[in-house]
Amino acid sequence: GTILCSELFRGTAFKKVIIVVNALTGTATYTFPTAFTSVNAALTDMTAISGLTITSLSLSAVTLTGTSSTGYLTIEGV
Repeated sequence: GTILCSELFRGTAFKKVIIVVNALTGTATYTFPTAFTSVNAALTDMTAISGLTITSLSLSAVTLTGTSSTGYLTIEGV
């Protein structure tokens, strides 16, 4: 499977990452082009992605582990 990631907003007051997961089996890491100063971890539609776990979330990266998981999630913060 694959993931498609984009940090759509990279401002000083707001940042937003969208990750599309397509049949992800195994582990994938995305390093944010612009690091957050704090992550609110506002994850949307996370429940729609069966078998997906966020194994690590830091100010500069996220690591996902999936079992044929498909769907999308967003991460928002400052």
